[in-house]
Amino acid sequence: DLLARVIDYDSVSLQLIVDDRMQLAAGRGFRNMVEAGDIISGLPAPWLSAKWSNLDQRYSVIRDTHTDPRWTLYPGSEYIRSWIGAVLRVKGRLLGILNVDSSVPGAYSGELGETVAAFANQAAIAIENARLFEAERKQLRLAQTLQAVGALLTAQMSLNEVFDYVFDLLARVVEYDSVSVQLVEGDRLALTAGRGFPDTAAMRDVIS
Repeated sequence: DLLARVIDYDSVSLQLIVDDRMQLAAGRGFRNMVEAGDIISGLPAPWLSAKWSNLDQRYSVIRDTHTDPRWTLYPGSEYIRSWIGAVLRVKGRLLGILNVDSSVPGAYSGELGETVAAFANQAAIAIENARLFEAERKQLRLAQTLQAVGALLTAQMSLNEVFDYVFDLLARVVEYDSVSVQLVEGDRLALTAGRGFPDTAAMRDVIS
C-alpha cells in the first residue's frame, strides 16, 4: 500500500467511530485480527473524542511505549514499542484514527507523524465522500421503493401477490431475516402473509 512505501510498520489500523463505539474498519499486520477487532469495539467513542479534543492536534507520536506515560497497554498490543496516531477529521468532526505501530523502540519521530497525518487527512476526505454517496444512494433507493409501493394502489393484483411484492420492495431498503403481515380478525391477530420463517404454519399458530 502507499503508506508502506514511506514508513516501516509492523501493524497499521484504521479505526472509525460507528454508533458511539470504535470499530476496526481496516487493518494489517495484526497477529489476530478478530481479537484486535473485539478489543477496539470495546472502546467507547467519547474516550477517543476526549483524547483528541484539541482540534489543532493532528497526530501524536510515542517513541517508546515502555517509558511514555501516555501509552495505554491493551491485550495483544505488547509488541508495540513505537506508535503514531493521526486523527481523521472532516470540518472539525472526528471520524476516527489511523494507527501505525512498530516493534522497534524509537522508530518514529515527529517528521513521520506529519507524514501519517497527511495520509489520515486524505483518508478522512475519502471516507466522508463515500458515506455521503452511500447516503444519497439509500435515499434514492427509498424514494424509488415508496413510489413503487404507491403504484400498488392502482395495480390489478391478488392480495398474496401484493404481499409478495411489498416484501420484495422492503428487502431493497431494509435487511431482514423474516417479515410478516398480521391482520386483526375478530378479537385476535392472524398471520396473513410471511417470509423467512422456518415453519410458517407453526408461526401462524403462535401468533393466533
